[in-house]
Amino acid sequence: MFVLQYNHNDYELILNDIANELGLRTKNCTLYFPDDIGSGYIRCAKLPNGLQVNIINASLHQDWWIHRIKSNEEFYTLRFDEMEIPENLTIAIDRQEKVETRKKIGAAYLTSSLFDWYYIGSNGLKFKGINILFSREWIAKYLDLNNVDDVLSTYLSIKADRVELEPLDDEYIRLMSEIFNDDPDNPFPVLSMQNKLLILIERFFTRLYERHKNMQFSVKISANELERLQQVESILIKNFSSPPPPIPQLAKVAAMSPTKLKKLFKAVYGNAIYQYFQKRRMKYAADLLITKKYSVKEVGTKLGYANLSNFTLAFKKEFNRLPSEF
Repeated sequence: MFVLQYNHNDYELILNDIANELGLRTKNCTLYFPDDIGSGYIRCAKLPNGLQVNIINASLHQDWWIHRIKSNEEFYTLRFDEMEIPENLTIAIDRQEKVETRKKIGAAYLTSSLFDWYYIGSNGLKFKGINILFSREWIAKYLDLNNVDDVLSTYLSIKADRVELEPLDDEYIRLMSEIFNDDPDNPFPVLSMQNKLLILIERFFTRLYERHKNMQFSVKISANELERLQQVESILIKNFSSPPPPIPQLAKVAAMSPTKLKKLFKAVYGNAIYQYFQKRRMKYAADLLITKKYSVKEVGTKLGYANLSNFTLAFKKEFNRLPSEF
């Protein structure tokens, strides 16, 4: 098992710690994993506006434990994670654990240096994450939010001492995809990266503040209901080559009526269930096409389209471009 413990708030130092533990070297604040450790990369940057960003796009070939030890220096990390979990993943804040097993998850959540935080993951985990590090003073200076202290106080009192994941909706997925499409071998796209990160941060904090002040969501959703909705979402995106399960079947998984499931799912993910499935399906198609490894026909087949014309029409409806133009 790979083990790393740290308590500083500097992504370049953390990346160097990982490299030292693995006996590797970084180049331009980028670390590529060797085959015995994993595949993919981690890269980081300090941006002119004071943000630090850490981007990971990797599959891991061994078990691992990453532990940030709490400190008295107050910093915050906003995490946007997409993961495919082959066995188990444990996420913990201040020793309160949330365990996910054999599923895909996409979530945004906030952690603070004032609390212990750790990940324990199993061999085979596929991980795409964008971590953004900032101070309280940065939030007050750069974000156009009223009552910044109230926003962070809400977080500290409600979220910081337990794991509460906000599902990634279609807009989060779109913004993250734009960041992951940057080639890690090229120089860091500083200005465009700053703009994309600011959009992610502002969106998260606005939703956090409005949700907990009951300004945005008229639908009340308990933590248990949210977890069951995440189970439904995981089932929906597990296999795009087959039609999604019928809503009555998903309602059994969620232990709620079909009407309630449809209402809560749309409140959390921003789209109706089958609309969400189709958007994620087309996003997966775009990801495959970007790699240049598959033809349009091969991608359509992977997504379960027997008729290539139907795939082309669905893709153009989502992106206003033909798949051959992507």
